[in-house]
Amino acid sequence: MQIFHRVGHRDKSERGSHSGSKIWLSLMAMGLLGLMNPMAQAAPERARSADSFVDSVGVAVHLRYTDTVYGNYYGLIKPKLQELGVRHIRDGGDDAQFFQKLNDLAGVGIRSLLVMDPRDGIDPARAVAIAKTVAPSIEAVEQPNEYDISGDSNWRTTLKNYDASLRAAFKSDPAVANLPMIGTAFVTFDATNTVGDLSPYVDFSNMHPLRYFPPDNDQNNAAPNNIAVETAFRAKPFGNKPMWASETGYDAGCPGVGTGITEAAQGKYVPRFYLQWFNTGLVRTYIYEFIDEKPDNCTEPEYHYGILHNDGSPKPAFTAVKNLLALLKEPGAKFTPGSLDYTLSGNTTNLRHTLLQKSDGSFYLILWQAAKSSYWPGEARSGQDIYVAPTQVTLNLATRITQATTYLPNTSTNSTGQFTNPTQINLNVPDYPLVVKLSPSSAPPPPASGGQPDLLISSTGYQAASLTPGSPVTFTAVVKNQGATATPAGTIIGVAFRDRSTANGALLTYSDTNTASLAPGASVTLTANFPWSATLGTHNVEAWVDDVNRIPESNETNNTLNQTLTVSNTPPPSGKPDLVVTSTGYQAASLTPGSPVTFTAVVKNQGTIATPAGTIIGVAFRDRSTANGALLTYSDTNTASLAPGASVTLTANFPWSAVAGTHNIEAWVDDVNRIPESNETNNTLNQTLTSKP
Repeated sequence: MQIFHRVGHRDKSERGSHSGSKIWLSLMAMGLLGLMNPMAQAAPERARSADSFVDSVGVAVHLRYTDTVYGNYYGLIKPKLQELGVRHIRDGGDDAQFFQKLNDLAGVGIRSLLVMDPRDGIDPARAVAIAKTVAPSIEAVEQPNEYDISGDSNWRTTLKNYDASLRAAFKSDPAVANLPMIGTAFVTFDATNTVGDLSPYVDFSNMHPLRYFPPDNDQNNAAPNNIAVETAFRAKPFGNKPMWASETGYDAGCPGVGTGITEAAQGKYVPRFYLQWFNTGLVRTYIYEFIDEKPDNCTEPEYHYGILHNDGSPKPAFTAVKNLLALLKEPGAKFTPGSLDYTLSGNTTNLRHTLLQKSDGSFYLILWQAAKSSYWPGEARSGQDIYVAPTQVTLNLATRITQATTYLPNTSTNSTGQFTNPTQINLNVPDYPLVVKLSPSSAPPPPASGGQPDLLISSTGYQAASLTPGSPVTFTAVVKNQGATATPAGTIIGVAFRDRSTANGALLTYSDTNTASLAPGASVTLTANFPWSATLGTHNVEAWVDDVNRIPESNETNNTLNQTLTVSNTPPPSGKPDLVVTSTGYQAASLTPGSPVTFTAVVKNQGTIATPAGTIIGVAFRDRSTANGALLTYSDTNTASLAPGASVTLTANFPWSAVAGTHNIEAWVDDVNRIPESNETNNTLNQTLTSKP
């Protein structure tokens, strides 16, 4: 993996109580350990406040570039910053109208990190005067931006002298003496190694961790592939003081050109690096940059770093960050976060997570795959997205939760699932954030008198070819020990399955073969020794763990769970679903290059049975006029069952940014074969689309 640094920006200065560095480094290490092995926590995990994450998010702007889209401050820039929900911007310069805009944004709660740079004609005395002028706005000062590529052959001495004078000027004026000072971020690794000790002049370290593919790779312990390793390395000149990242980002919209990636990949990577670097211990991270400065037909990559298109329309990254901040914000909340007792099981190899909490006690567990979502610049398939299948993960909850709600903020702030009193939740985690809101019970857990086990049935199920009279039905039950001690080894953990719709609760079958000890918090799936021969009617089937009281428990009243099962003379329909795309379409204000195009597809099930509820009916939209059938976008949010003969309209998760030329757009339903079908050869439909300047 390689890290790419941008050089040659037209104005580098625009890219531009404080102690406890040992504590910060310890937190950084602890955060990394939690990410490396997310499922193997031996104790409950302490959350961080949800709003502390929101407060770590910033964005770089260029308000004084009035010859660009930033000139439309009141009509576009200010309202879009407010819509994004960000509280922190980064900028720099010396201009009266620029200062007015900064103070105006402060009035709506958006404050600034300002770069002070001699290349802008800002000497230390002028820097103090600027800080006083924008006192409502300024919250921190950044020393000269990326000065190691300034062209000054004596840059180390020049920088150190300037930093020392800047620090002295601010500390000598009580009006600005308390403003935090952020160090210079260096481009080259050699600069970090050779610049010397700058710690007397700063309160915080700084770096520009640009172009991580993907942003959350922490498996390789060699910089620059590991954000935690680079963070520790870049902090050395600053005495290992806590770290800011005043620039980071991806040029998106011209995939395959220079270092460009797709907008879809940018939309996944940006929220991931905000979360990952918050986990790593960074105080604040600023995305470079807010909006594409000028319209461009993929000739200047510098104009494509924005999370907004030049016309102000959102790229997927803008939507993802806006929704994530909206879900997590809680300004002004003052409380001490608690701990969540949970584990993650299943396919957790590349799983990452962040655990947050709000003052009402609700936890927000954010999960994502640290997967490569697009081909790297320079690879053979550079500029193409990679489909990453959701990984199946089970969230096991020891903390008592009354309500769990899931969200996919890359799509919207609407909930995607709800669970009542869950102890286990099966999740499909994509390569972008999945938010699980967990509302804990306010009631205390049942008392564990005498430190005994406490067995309950957390779920039940059955296996049967059909539910017609005489069919064999094999019952299962998941038993959990929520007590204080393990069950004794060698003692049967038994489950009786009874029909409580009969007068005497007829015993249908049972399980009595498991004698292994069940640890506190652990679960085991028990299968009936023999099947029940189904009888006609509706049955209230009760699973009763430890029905004969072999095991003394702290609570003997919570051992049952019931399910309803109906047996009829009508066999279930045979066959399989058969999904076809009956029509395709798109929504776009225009088809000029760079315009956002949102594809739709009408999917029909012409098979003989419904698709299974909970299984994604996905559609990939590919450009078959390219050599490799480039993936443009996809839809993967619909999990409702589709009945035989029924149709559903699916809309792509995010728009495609139109590219000049004629395109053979293919809509391919169930392209990754989630659903077995009677015909696997009829899943595509093509349309032609032409984009002209």
